[in-house]
Amino acid sequence: MAVLRTAVLVGAVLLTGLTAGLLYSYACSVMPGLAQVGDRAAFEDAWVRWNLVRALAATAAFGCLTWGLALSGRHS
Repeated sequence: MAVLRTAVLVGAVLLTGLTAGLLYSYACSVMPGLAQVGDRAAFEDAWVRWNLVRALAATAAFGCLTWGLALSGRHS
């Protein structure tokens, strides 16, 4: 039982250190870039682009569903 407790403690310490390093690298690499960009400029274009892609994909999926239902109705 003591070995398991020690292994869990060592694992927790290692994962905490890795998480702290990940957050520090994010703070050093991403946050300065975000600080230089305006609040809306960085995300608005990507958001609009993905909304357009999602709308086109939903329309295509609806068209395929309608076509499939029409074909199945014709054969039955």
